[in-house]
Amino acid sequence: METKPAERPLTPPEAFRFKILKGDVAKWLQQTPEAIAALMEIRDKRYYRAEFNTFEEFCQKYCGWTRRRVDQIIKGAAEVKELPKSVAAQVEKMSSTPSQPSQPSNEGSGSSDGEGGEGGNGDGGGEPDPPKPDIELDSVGYPIPKGCLDVWARKDEAQKFLTSLSKLKSVVVTAREEKDPLFLSVSLQIVEDHLARSYQFMTEAKPYAVCSACQGVDQIKDGCRLCKGVGLLSKFGFENKAKNLAKFRKGAA
Repeated sequence: METKPAERPLTPPEAFRFKILKGDVAKWLQQTPEAIAALMEIRDKRYYRAEFNTFEEFCQKYCGWTRRRVDQIIKGAAEVKELPKSVAAQVEKMSSTPSQPSQPSNEGSGSSDGEGGEGGNGDGGGEPDPPKPDIELDSVGYPIPKGCLDVWARKDEAQKFLTSLSKLKSVVVTAREEKDPLFLSVSLQIVEDHLARSYQFMTEAKPYAVCSACQGVDQIKDGCRLCKGVGLLSKFGFENKAKNLAKFRKGAA
């Protein structure tokens, strides 16, 4: 059954704006920041009423998702934008907190009349450094959400695997160049090429940065097509696959 347009039509400027926003939403499969911003505007200004009776209907028939799912992604994106601000506030608060003055000590003082000067306890007299915030950052300096820390902590495992592949390729190259009789019946050039491709594929396993699409937010990363629900991207994935999403992170910082 074809959906009838809502009774109250949009004004010409609203209709034109709705057409532009639908074009941005069409990028939804890539989960671009433009699509998220467009969905938010369509929902908040009710532009959907030009062709649909409810925002729920718009989400299901145009985006292929339920309104609940779309609202989760919009909410998650808004929370991510506030994350760098909260981190900066925490760092500023900790750095501006005055350190507790050291208690005077009668042991080892410089003189009996108390004129031992600063650091009379013999420890150098310097004030302790302020505590550092317990925040893990990715390779580009972005805060890593707690839900991604377990995978991030295993990046060295991926590097060891890559190192093993590299060493194996070196052995194959040496055998080919030296014409090792043991491997003369083997197409070592093909083996070398396969190992090189395997190395390239396996670099995807080593986390490099927080996913630019879902930002590693628990509420939305499970459905993220870019990071496959991990919340993290490899260096290649971050610099190439997510190139068109980089400005979202810059805007959040």
